[in-house]
Amino acid sequence: MGGVIALLAAIRRPSLVTHLVLTVTSGGIDISDLAAHDWRPAFVEANPTLPRWFTDLRLDLTSAIPSITVPSLLLWGDADPISPVAVGERLAALLPQSHLQVFPGGTHDLGHVLAKEIAPLIASHIGRLSLEELLSDIQNALEIETKSSVQEVLSWAASTLTVAAISSK
Repeated sequence: MGGVIALLAAIRRPSLVTHLVLTVTSGGIDISDLAAHDWRPAFVEANPTLPRWFTDLRLDLTSAIPSITVPSLLLWGDADPISPVAVGERLAALLPQSHLQVFPGGTHDLGHVLAKEIAPLIASHIGRLSLEELLSDIQNALEIETKSSVQEVLSWAASTLTVAAISSK
């Protein structure tokens, strides 16, 4: 879902999006031919109060994705049954300025499990000099006391969000 939202932002408000990072997402493309496991039934069962639109929404952004011209970093695990590497490869083919990074053994929770490996890639992608600088900026912006707390926040965010770097215009 986060990948679809990030892509929609880049498609509908291109002047506001400077970089895109997608992590193990369906990306608003048809993945029925890519051997992806359908996560929706188990998710609905585990979350019975979830609004139906969350699992029922099916957008096909395939024709609009090539219009996204910002640098795009695609982070995938090669052991993810929900969003197999073939999904990342298809998105990489659609996004003109993309780089696909595949993590051996990575599953759908790779943002959480591999946060320390992924954070520097994201920092580099959005043009930061170092992970330390990124952590310091976040620490100051959120008024968090320690950098280890910032790393915990980043770990949580990486496991639950797909990031679109949006300019402050």
